[in-house]
Amino acid sequence: MSKSRVTEGTSINVWNAMSKAVEGSSVDTISTFIGFFRDVLRDSLEYKKIDPFREYINFPSRIYSQIVFQRRKNIAAQVLVDQIADQLSLHLKEIIAYYIVFASKSEKNTEAKAEIDVFFYEGFNAFNDFLFRQVMQQDWKLLKSSLTRYSQIGDEVYNGTSLDELKLKNLNEANIDGIDSDEIVSLRTQIKYREAFLRYRRQPLAALKYWVFLLFDNGKITEETVLELLKGFARQFYDANKEIDDLLFFRTGDLQQYMGWENWDYIERPENELYYPPMPSQWMTSGFVIDRIRNNNAYFNSEKIDPAKFSDVPFLYDAVQEEINNLRNNFDKWQKLLNVTDVEEFDGRAIQLLASIALGKRSVIGEKERAIAAAPLNEEQITGFKQQMGAAWKAQTRIRRLFNYFGNIEDVSGQDIKLKLVGQNIFFEKAKIRFIDGEHHSQIYGMEQLGQNVGRWEDDLFLRTIENNNTTIIEGKSLLETLSACLQQLVNSGATPTMIFLEPQFLYKDDVFLSSSRYSQFYDPVLNPDDVNFFVLGTFDQIPIFTSYSQHLKNKVLVSDFGAAFTMLHKTNPDWYENELSVKVLLPSEEQIQEKYEKQPEKWKFTNEGIELSEHDAKTLIRTSIVIDIETIADFRVNDFQKFNIGYITEVIPD
Repeated sequence: MSKSRVTEGTSINVWNAMSKAVEGSSVDTISTFIGFFRDVLRDSLEYKKIDPFREYINFPSRIYSQIVFQRRKNIAAQVLVDQIADQLSLHLKEIIAYYIVFASKSEKNTEAKAEIDVFFYEGFNAFNDFLFRQVMQQDWKLLKSSLTRYSQIGDEVYNGTSLDELKLKNLNEANIDGIDSDEIVSLRTQIKYREAFLRYRRQPLAALKYWVFLLFDNGKITEETVLELLKGFARQFYDANKEIDDLLFFRTGDLQQYMGWENWDYIERPENELYYPPMPSQWMTSGFVIDRIRNNNAYFNSEKIDPAKFSDVPFLYDAVQEEINNLRNNFDKWQKLLNVTDVEEFDGRAIQLLASIALGKRSVIGEKERAIAAAPLNEEQITGFKQQMGAAWKAQTRIRRLFNYFGNIEDVSGQDIKLKLVGQNIFFEKAKIRFIDGEHHSQIYGMEQLGQNVGRWEDDLFLRTIENNNTTIIEGKSLLETLSACLQQLVNSGATPTMIFLEPQFLYKDDVFLSSSRYSQFYDPVLNPDDVNFFVLGTFDQIPIFTSYSQHLKNKVLVSDFGAAFTMLHKTNPDWYENELSVKVLLPSEEQIQEKYEKQPEKWKFTNEGIELSEHDAKTLIRTSIVIDIETIADFRVNDFQKFNIGYITEVIPD
């Protein structure tokens, strides 16, 4: 069981009470809660308590989501849309522009500035989430109002300008006797936290704009809507010298811990295919290319790039080239948004953009690759990667968590029992930079997906195991009908259902199921603090509902006496992550290098600029790659086919 905060019970009661106020369309009560939230946030700033601030700063998003949900159910909730929803962005603006700014101005020392910086981040993070939710609801009127208020968040909290950097440079050069040391420290602090504030304010708008392009590409919004939204963005807080640096941050930063962009999704999963949410590194790169061509902007100043992100420039060049090819192949679709008269004009702008990036790229080609190829692997980097993969795997492995929770998992290490390898062996091109030390070390965004895949594949293996001729199959038109029949069949056979397993889409789009008195979004608190709480999404007849994104649950539901029906067998090793996940990082062997070269010589022998490399140099580039092996060893056993069944939903609710 995880350790709970002292205030956790209080906050749960507050949110539950506020939810009831929304259900009752009580404007006065909701307004009282908003006043309470603002008081808590103000007091949190005064006493520098970040936990309660984080707990309540997202109240606009939570209230807005509940209002939208309630409005779909009951027309009477329109009063909440009219009197509450439009004011939520105003509250966020005032919290940032007044509360946090006031707290910041009253603090002078470095430690206090660092504390306030966290509050600024949480404030903009909350606004970022609130804007995203309005876009996904296509609430354009409210979004326009929110963007207007967002644009009113000025930077008067930091009085410095770009001239501060020149002043700092001059002070450093003149500070021979140390007399200016205190002023230098103060100025550095001012610059650091001013830059952080401007970054927090600037990046959500760039991300939202790029997301809008993704929605258009996937048919979620119209061309006319995109053009209208672009007027609303109006290049707010745009900084040409920071745009490239921001893009490289989007591509290389740890976005799991920043602004929540990794969780953004437009909720559309193709049938009979594995589905993963859109990767920010991809849709932000695509959005950048569209925006640059649309504005005929080829500006790329490598001198302004953070050196820590510079190593991604060659990869950026490749990604931009790929996006340009995609746009050209779909030119008719994109022409109006790209603001070009014909393909020739598009090609001209694209060539200029690529040429500009290529100039920056040249400075990282050559000696760098030779240094990376010759560098030894760093054990600390490998250990950190294993921890990263383990955390990503653990965050996605749902079936394993269920078996641990119900206690029907068996370690068969040392026994002569053949199980299945769940994982993959990957030749990861140009990825050695992640595992070396020194100036060429660089994080690679998105690698956590390797660990996530293993967790998802365990779910797939379990569901494939139970899909055989002995499984009881029950069909129904709707989830409610199917689930009722599945439960009744198990009860009739003498089983006691302990869990329901389904894909989460039913819990946001099946209004009939959601409105059933048998369904509750609240569940037994004993499940809440456990390792399964993040994918328990309520109860049906007081039976917990667990969710998985496995393709094998598409339009299906699994109902079971889980502990009696199944057993998970697995093998462990003390050298693995938590004894369960094997992660190996290896240099490619000479045989692998030769095989890669012989299989695709043209790929390795020519640079993007068309320069032909010798075989030796081409193999040097191959040596900048790495081999990653990541897997678990497990299998599943059905103990009693009378203890579970699978329901098929025949009339699918359209996406």
